[in-house]
Amino acid sequence: MIERLDFNFLRNPIWILTAFVAILLPDFVVACQFEFAGSLAFFASDTLACTNGLASDIFIGHSVLSFFMVVVVFEIFRLLRKPLRLEKVPRTLRSFAGYEIKTVIGLVLGILIYAVVTGFILKAAEVDPTDNFIHSEFTWFEFNRALIVGFVLINSQLLYTVHLNKKRAFNTYIKAEGPFGMISLELDAVDWFEKEGRHYYAYADGSKYKISLHLQALEKRLDMNKFIRINRAVIINSRIVQDYSHWENEKYILRSKKDREFVVSRKRIKLLKEILNSSDALTS
Repeated sequence: MIERLDFNFLRNPIWILTAFVAILLPDFVVACQFEFAGSLAFFASDTLACTNGLASDIFIGHSVLSFFMVVVVFEIFRLLRKPLRLEKVPRTLRSFAGYEIKTVIGLVLGILIYAVVTGFILKAAEVDPTDNFIHSEFTWFEFNRALIVGFVLINSQLLYTVHLNKKRAFNTYIKAEGPFGMISLELDAVDWFEKEGRHYYAYADGSKYKISLHLQALEKRLDMNKFIRINRAVIINSRIVQDYSHWENEKYILRSKKDREFVVSRKRIKLLKEILNSSDALTS
């Protein structure tokens, strides 16, 4: 499970470029004078106007400071993550709401710091606010646009982390009914799974747990480099295998470290040998 958020993605060139493009998209649309309801033929015929728009003073002027704003705001947000306690993955609705509020606070502070610093620098450099290359005016529209883009990107990373946690939890734990009720049982902690009659059980730490998954479904979720399907009714963890020997009718007896013996079918013994040999090679 991922417990802490990694904000190094805010230094990733792809994320910076994505934010930069998103912030400039309205200017691009205006500069190109593109009507979304129009046809592709209309847009193709207006290529020259679009090219001129891209080279216009509005688009280029905003491009210079927009890129600088993305870098500065992202870096300030990274520095504020610890004081705002944004590093921990929220688990409850309350903590998630708190995370969102603190995200907005961090972005607002970052944008304000950027606006104050760049305004001071441009004023000190005596840059004309109507300069054709650098637009030094920072409007509420630009403020809101930067806030929305930053909020969406940061929450995209959060949602991706939550998705990874759910995916890992699905492949790491199963619901099981034990002596004290339902629990989440870690798959790697299970010694073996066994079908008994119409029911399926997991054995771990000397206890027996009833599970709802059949063996075929378990095979899809288990690391089959660690677990072995030794017959129709048993999947065993290779770490508890002690030894095995030939029995009768091309069958083998597997002795476990848990004082339990299992019958291994002939067609499974080859796979058993391969996995055990692979385990020995890794631990040697």
